[in-house]
Amino acid sequence: MSRSRSELHDALVHVRYTIDQSISTLYWGVLESKLPLDGMQRAIFANACIESTLVSLRILNEFFTREKTKDRITASHYPGYRTPGPFLSKPDLQRINDHLAHLTWQRLTKPAAQWPHRLFLSALIPCQHFLHYLLREFLSPADREHAPISQELYAIEQFLQRVHMA
Repeated sequence: MSRSRSELHDALVHVRYTIDQSISTLYWGVLESKLPLDGMQRAIFANACIESTLVSLRILNEFFTREKTKDRITASHYPGYRTPGPFLSKPDLQRINDHLAHLTWQRLTKPAAQWPHRLFLSALIPCQHFLHYLLREFLSPADREHAPISQELYAIEQFLQRVHMA
C-alpha cells in the first residue's frame, strides 16, 4: 500500500526515535562513568538501555525488510529507497525475541545475558544509509525533520569513525 508523502514525513519522528533508542546502550557506555551512581542505580540504567536497544533493534530490523505491510512502517515505503533488508541474523533475532518476550530455560544456564557489541552496532550502517537517502532525495532543507535527521546522521558517523567502521 502506498503512503502519502505527508504520512511518510510524519512517520520520520518515530523512525528517528527508534534509531535514537537503538543506540542508547552505546551512549550509556560513554556516560556511565561520568555519572555519580551507586551499583544498583548503574545496573537499573544499564538494563533499561539494553532492553530499549534490543526492542529498537528488533523494530529497525523489521523496518528494513523489503516487504511493505499495511500496518507497519518500512523503509520500502519511501519512494526510490532500496532497502538493504534485515541486518540481524536469524539466531540473533531469535535470541532477542526470546529474551524480550519469553521466560526461557536458557535464563537458568546464562542468567546474565551477554550481548555482543557487534549486535548493538549492526543497525548503524543501514540507518546511516537511510538517513543519507532522506537528506539527499526525500527531504528539503525547509522540512521540520531535516535538521534533526542531519544531527542524527552526524552523531552516527562520528560514532562509526570512533569504532573504525566507516
